[in-house]
Amino acid sequence: GQLKVFFFRGALAPGERRLAQLSDDDRRALQLAWTQVLERFDVVVVDVASGLSRDSLFFASAGEEPVLLVSDEPTSISDAAAVLQALQRDTSVSRVHVVVSAVRTTRS
Repeated sequence: GQLKVFFFRGALAPGERRLAQLSDDDRRALQLAWTQVLERFDVVVVDVASGLSRDSLFFASAGEEPVLLVSDEPTSISDAAAVLQALQRDTSVSRVHVVVSAVRTTRS
């Protein structure tokens, strides 16, 4: 059959931190809704704001195959390193796929 994909944007505009401001009750309600989403779709993509937050850790640990997108910018690399350390320290995530994007190369 056809692959069912759900795309969820956690931050709708640069700098907007909607998910980072969830209360514990809201987070529990989201976790219940999240379970239903996972049952209905084959692939769920969650786009969260860059940087480290409880919510980015929540979504990364809720998925089967977390993917971390990183660019060659120094802030992106340091954010990615912090997220990877937090995932190892604070969640049960044992493997993360890292995708490097927007890398500039030079040719001789």
